[in-house]
Amino acid sequence: GFGNKFTAANLDTGETEVFTVLGRWESEPALRVFSYQAPFIHHFIGKKAGDLVEATEPDGKVVRYRIDFITNAISEGDWDKDA
Repeated sequence: GFGNKFTAANLDTGETEVFTVLGRWESEPALRVFSYQAPFIHHFIGKKAGDLVEATEPDGKVVRYRIDFITNAISEGDWDKDA
């Protein structure tokens, strides 16, 4: 949910990806910082570490993920290092 950062294994590519969920004004998709309102992120809301998720990317491609870690992005503060 809002203020979370999570690490997920992309089961299709084998890569580890890190996503941060904030508000729409902080959103920077190129840096994998998404609004909690983004359709892509809705697939992950309410999930916990170990859950498998099928998420539809903006181009319509369905990607399979396994959530590995969830942390509090706000307390870590690394989402706004450039601010």
